[in-house]
Amino acid sequence: MVTRNDPYLGGSEGAPPPPPPGGYRGNTRVSRMMRPAAPPLPAPVAPALPAPRPSSSRAAKIVSAVVLAHALWLLFRLLLPGASSYYFTIGAITVQVLMLIAAIVILVGPRGRRLGTIALVVTLFINVATVGSVSALESAQSGNYDDYKTSEQRKWNAYPGIRGVDPAEILDKPSLEENIARTDDLNAKLRAALTTEFGITWTMHGENTLRNNRNGYGGESMLVDRSGPVWTSDRPMQSVADKRRLRDVVNRVMLQNGVSRTIVLSDPSYQSDPGNLERFYGSANPDQQHTWSMVSVDRQVTFYIDVQIFDLSQDPTGAFRTEREGQSARDGTPLEGVQISARGYELLSADKRDEFIAKLKTFGQ
Repeated sequence: MVTRNDPYLGGSEGAPPPPPPGGYRGNTRVSRMMRPAAPPLPAPVAPALPAPRPSSSRAAKIVSAVVLAHALWLLFRLLLPGASSYYFTIGAITVQVLMLIAAIVILVGPRGRRLGTIALVVTLFINVATVGSVSALESAQSGNYDDYKTSEQRKWNAYPGIRGVDPAEILDKPSLEENIARTDDLNAKLRAALTTEFGITWTMHGENTLRNNRNGYGGESMLVDRSGPVWTSDRPMQSVADKRRLRDVVNRVMLQNGVSRTIVLSDPSYQSDPGNLERFYGSANPDQQHTWSMVSVDRQVTFYIDVQIFDLSQDPTGAFRTEREGQSARDGTPLEGVQISARGYELLSADKRDEFIAKLKTFGQ
């Protein structure tokens, strides 16, 4: 007979007893051993290698070398004389077009794309750089920028006067012919006075030269700058006392003929910067200068009479002699001695006065 206190009986008859707290010993190890194993990881797959790029063909290499050599020749040709006349010839343009076509043909082919790209880029860059540089230089040298101007700007290219200068002021000035006559007369009187004072004999070098003035609108005005011939003495002048006497004679002759301003440019009283005096005249001390320079100007500032004394005995370094030798080779003037010349600016010829006035009217002036 079974009693209630029997340890082998549970709470209900015939059922197994519940497991002890924490489960039976060894139950976790058994359950872990009974789990299925994880599937193995797949083997890593090596990345696919890119297909080898085909090498450039021999024809592509040859044509590319020719195109690049021509581009370098264009760049080198820019440094040689006559570049502007070369780049715009039919032959040069034809060759450039052919080189461009050759670079494009190489680029299209599968075995020349890399070389074709390089050749095309270099060709375009060099062509633009060289032709553009030549065009810019031509425009700068000639002052012709018509291709970049509006119609109104092109109209003002023909303005007869000078931008910013009152036309009435130009018409009130002595004409070119009057300027020449006036300065020639003053020059002759000055030479005669110096001959009387020092016994100098004079020699003329050159003749009157005219240079057209720009009008400030990209074209040329009807006004000119004039440079007269140079008169030189037959002997040097090295005595400081003689130089001062010459200065006094110049000042006296100019005053007698209505020219009240004679400036000694090389004198410290006019030029206070010792550095400039040394740079242009050899010394800040007039007694040690290789050049004495003076200019006489009329009240209207329509002409200048220049008088210079070159003295190589005050040239200890020989640099001034070298400079004078170069000048003498260009115009035939002596290395030292006295020189007299005349110049004028923004002068209108009497023969062109009526034309000047008529053209001004087309500009509302």
